[in-house]
Amino acid sequence: MILYLTNVINFFPEVLENLITGMLAAAISEQRIDLKHLKQKLLKSVIHKFSVGKPSNSEDIMFSPCVMNAAGLIYLSYAQRDLTQKTFDTTKELFNNALTYKNQITQNIHLGCIYKNLAQLYETALKLDLGQYWLLFKEAITNYRTAQKYLDHYNCPYDFALISFKLSQLYFRYWKFSNDIQALRDAVFFLREAEKTYTQISFPELWSKIEGYLGFYLSLLGLFSKSDDISMLAIQSYKNKQQVYRRELYPIMWAKIQENIANVYYNIGKNNNDKNAFSEAMDYYQSALKVYENKKMQNEIIIVNNSIDKVMKAWRG
Repeated sequence: MILYLTNVINFFPEVLENLITGMLAAAISEQRIDLKHLKQKLLKSVIHKFSVGKPSNSEDIMFSPCVMNAAGLIYLSYAQRDLTQKTFDTTKELFNNALTYKNQITQNIHLGCIYKNLAQLYETALKLDLGQYWLLFKEAITNYRTAQKYLDHYNCPYDFALISFKLSQLYFRYWKFSNDIQALRDAVFFLREAEKTYTQISFPELWSKIEGYLGFYLSLLGLFSKSDDISMLAIQSYKNKQQVYRRELYPIMWAKIQENIANVYYNIGKNNNDKNAFSEAMDYYQSALKVYENKKMQNEIIIVNNSIDKVMKAWRG
């Protein structure tokens, strides 16, 4: 089907032909291994045509913000595998040019999508290590938050929630990069925003993923702020995740979560010399150990036994 369409669209004007070809190629799923080379070949061809073609004047169709946004998406799709500084600069210029003509955009959703795409470009640059980390973090976060002003919670709830999830990941990475505790708080805040839309009933797998991240982020926040209340919120989030990953269906995942809960109780006990917390930690480690022993997972058995020894030493000390 893709090959057929790419053969018949040469009846369109050249700019539209490039756009249609590029959008078709960008739409090819990364899971289609058999079409991976075709996708990259088509994208590379389209990008070359865009790079050698120059619009003649400001009335040219290429100066339409929607067209420049579409062209930017084509570059962005190609950049997921091969982002160079040149491709980054070209894609950024396309999105920024689209924003220059934003007075032509009559619907907030279109403007929000441009800001979201620009943020995604900066996020991709972070993943592929183009340097200038502070600037990339700042621009990715700023553009995602700007996008949320146009793709708001009431009119575009799923876009808003997805951006919130992306922001939580960015803030967490920024925290690891900077040790700024406020960034960790922001990561938790935006996960809570995503949690409002991606509920357990409608999106059980994604909801459980969010709960897992919440458990991890809150456990770190509780540890560094020495707050038992925050640590208990982490435990509750981990237990929420177990509502999807139940022991009878996913014993190994359930046991991993039991370990995580035990780790939180251990940190509570260590911070306060709380023997009740140490006791809880022991119980959760023991329940995880039973699963690993049943599954004959030797590496996990060693790790949990070491954790149990650690709790016993702290308890006695």
